[in-house]
Amino acid sequence: MPNFQNPRGVTLAEARGPEIVEICREAVIPIVEDIPYGMLSFEPRKLTSLHELDPEHVIYLGSFSKVLAPGLRVGWAAAPEWIRRPLQLASESTVICASPLSQALAADYIAHHDFRGIIAHAAAVYAERAAALIGAFDGRLPEGSTLTQPHGGFFSWVTLPEGWTTAALLDAAIEEQVVFVPAPRSVHRARVRENCGWRSPSSRRSGSPRGRGGWGWRSSAPPAQCSGLAEPVAGA
Repeated sequence: MPNFQNPRGVTLAEARGPEIVEICREAVIPIVEDIPYGMLSFEPRKLTSLHELDPEHVIYLGSFSKVLAPGLRVGWAAAPEWIRRPLQLASESTVICASPLSQALAADYIAHHDFRGIIAHAAAVYAERAAALIGAFDGRLPEGSTLTQPHGGFFSWVTLPEGWTTAALLDAAIEEQVVFVPAPRSVHRARVRENCGWRSPSSRRSGSPRGRGGWGWRSSAPPAQCSGLAEPVAGA
């Protein structure tokens, strides 16, 4: 997932794309470019896909559920000829047949509406919401935290300082009527995925860490050392 990656919201450096394609071409390794958010760029400059660099070795995957309607569970693949039949058989063995109604709706919409114009409008809306998200966190995260700056898509990635865990923050957040799912795996226990695509800027400001100290984090110390914080949940 090279562009606007889920969950980190990061984008592959432009210079790295050709390098990756060349390495995989020499090793005869096909690339699956999973890029459901690729059309939702916040910037007018078009990013070159890996598929464009090598259409004979890169399989490009997209999804209408990310750019048209969430309930429209239809994806597409731009794939070289040699793998199209295996992809068709893999799809049939998994779902037998994707919904004909959903496919017809997607095809009709593209044929009779300004599909690219709608995408551009949606990207502009998401850009505004992403900016509101980043602004809402300004000065409210514990010292030493980092927040990725997305250039498209839906997500940003918060990394908390050493000693902090998302589970330890949950009780304090609930006190402010904010709920999130703490990361279950140890490798991500100090990280939070933020979705900047759903809420409007006004509701985003009310749902982000509130006040000068955020959800009760009033110092750079971990939650267990901060006065006024709820106790960390078991196993935090």
